Amino acid sequence: MKLEQPIRPSGGSGITEVSKSTDYTWTTADVATRTTHPSSDNNARTWTLNTDLGFSANASLLGANDANTLTIAKTGSGTLAIQPSGLTGNSFTVASGGRFAMTMESAGAWKLYGSSISPVNIPIDMIVDLGNQTAGTAVTVARMSSGSTAFTGWTITPDPTVGFTIENGSNRFISSFQLGATNYPAGGTTNKRLALVNSNAATYATGSIPSGHKTLTTAGFITLGAPAGDFDIYDLITIGGASTGSYAIIQLFNGNPYSINIETNPGGVTTHSDSITVSQGSTLWYSFHPNYTTGIGTIQLFSGATLVATVSFSMANTAEDAGFLRIGNAESGNGTGTNYFENWIVDFTNAIQPLGP
Repeated sequence: MKLEQPIRPSGGSGITEVSKSTDYTWTTADVATRTTHPSSDNNARTWTLNTDLGFSANASLLGANDANTLTIAKTGSGTLAIQPSGLTGNSFTVASGGRFAMTMESAGAWKLYGSSISPVNIPIDMIVDLGNQTAGTAVTVARMSSGSTAFTGWTITPDPTVGFTIENGSNRFISSFQLGATNYPAGGTTNKRLALVNSNAATYATGSIPSGHKTLTTAGFITLGAPAGDFDIYDLITIGGASTGSYAIIQLFNGNPYSINIETNPGGVTTHSDSITVSQGSTLWYSFHPNYTTGIGTIQLFSGATLVATVSFSMANTAEDAGFLRIGNAESGNGTGTNYFENWIVDFTNAIQPLGP
C-alpha cells in the first residue's frame, strides 16, 4: 500500500508525517515534516536532496526508514555532511529502523544527523595517489604510470625535470571513494604527493583521459606554497580538449589579492573568471568541472569540509572530448616556495560536482 496523504502521528508531536513508497525528491513543502519509508514497502528506495532548490536558512527535513535500505542522495552545488564526523558525501544509506534530520545551517551547507546512517563510496574513474612510490625521487613517466590508476600516456615536461619530486603526503580523504574493486576510505592512509619548487616554470606532468567524455570533474588537494607579493602566475591544473586543445586552467596569482581564478580560451580569446581570494600556505580541496558541451564550468574550493567559494566560468563549447589533465605549472611563474598536489581523482562517468571533499 502506498500512502501519499499527510497524517498526524500519535503522541501529540504536532509534526506532519508523509509516507512514501517510491523514490522521491524533497521539496521546500517538506520542511518541518517527517517523510517515512513504511514497513509495508520492502523495497530499497532513493530519496534525493537537491541543495539548489531554494531552501531557506535553517530549513530542516526529517525522515525515517522502516524497511529495507533507504539511500539519501545529494545533488546540486551545496554540501551534505554527516554529524558528528563532518564527513561530506553525495550519498548515504539509512538502515531499517534509522531516523534522521537534515538541516541547512548555512547557505548551501547541510548537516545530516541521525542513527543507522553510513556514507556510500563515491565512484571515481581515475586516481593518482603515488602510494607505491618512494619519497624524494624525481617525477618520471615510469613513476607516474606506476603511481596512478587508469591514467595512460604520461609525459613529463621537461624530461628530465628539475625540482619536481614525489614526497610524503600530509592530507587524507574526507569522503570515501571507490574505483572498481578498490576502496579509498575516508581518513585512510596518507599517500604521496607531487612537490614542485616554484623557481621551475613550465614544469608539469600530463596524463591522457579516455575518449568519449565531454564533461568531467577532477578533484584533489593543493597546497599553495608560492609566497605572497611576487605577482607571478602559476597554471596549477589544466584540462585540455582532445581536438582543439581548448582549455580550462586553475590559475594561482600570488599578487594582490592572493587568489585563484579559472583561465579559458573560448573562441581563442583568453578569458578569466572571477577571482577567489585564498591564503598563502593554505591547503584546499578543489572540485573542478569543465563542460565542453555547454561551455559553462564550475570550480568549488573547500577548506576541510567547509565550502570556501563557488565560481562559474565560460569556456569553449566545442563539443569535443576532454583529452588530457595536466598538473604542475604550465605558466611562467618562477618565484620561491613549493606548491604541492595530492590525491587527485577524476570522475567522467557521472561528473559529480562537487566531487568530495
